[in-house]
Amino acid sequence: TFNASTNARAKYDDNFYAMGTALKFTQNTVSLDNKKILCIGDSFTARGWYQARLASYNGTIEFLGTRQSQYNTIMGEGYSGCRANQVLVTPTITPYGQQAVTNPFYDPILERCTLEYYCRTQNVSPDYVVLAFGLNEENMPNYYNAMQNFIDTCISYDPDIKVYVMQMPLMVTEIGSLVNSTAAQMRAQRLCWQAAQHMTNATPIPCRFIMVDDLDYTLTDTTYPYGGKTVSVAS
Repeated sequence: TFNASTNARAKYDDNFYAMGTALKFTQNTVSLDNKKILCIGDSFTARGWYQARLASYNGTIEFLGTRQSQYNTIMGEGYSGCRANQVLVTPTITPYGQQAVTNPFYDPILERCTLEYYCRTQNVSPDYVVLAFGLNEENMPNYYNAMQNFIDTCISYDPDIKVYVMQMPLMVTEIGSLVNSTAAQMRAQRLCWQAAQHMTNATPIPCRFIMVDDLDYTLTDTTYPYGGKTVSVAS
């Protein structure tokens, strides 16, 4: 284990945005052989890029979910344009530009979302749960409460489940949910990033700092679902 301090830089719309952060690196010796991973999140999860990267490292991983990724056949629970409290709290979910769907995590008896209900009704049992929200957030308390409450249901269902929280980048872009973002919205997103570091029974992972589309993937131009923008995406 060693500590480091660095500046993370990300390129969006031909501009670079940077933020300093303190990092702690610990070698991960845990094998992912034949592990079951449930990824839950917004459009990042819906596209399937993170899952594809994991699959490229270990072909024995089984990805759980009711929704097929947009750019590959990997399954997950990705809902484009949604905030954490729209997926981890409410009885229905309305992804961006799509019809509302029944929330597979929502227990109508308890009137709340739980991992136990999801696993029981879907007949699955994950080893890992990855929560990836943040790009669409506008209120840090809503984000934190939705995430922490759901994490608590994961641990109460199975204390051996490992829960990871993806920390999203602080960025400005002309596409996606940050179109015309106000100063208040940008501040809320920063607070959410900080809140992810303090959730209990979960490990934050700065995945978005190391996944750079134009460096990590073969790219093809496609029409992005938000506003009809043409961008390069992983293929």
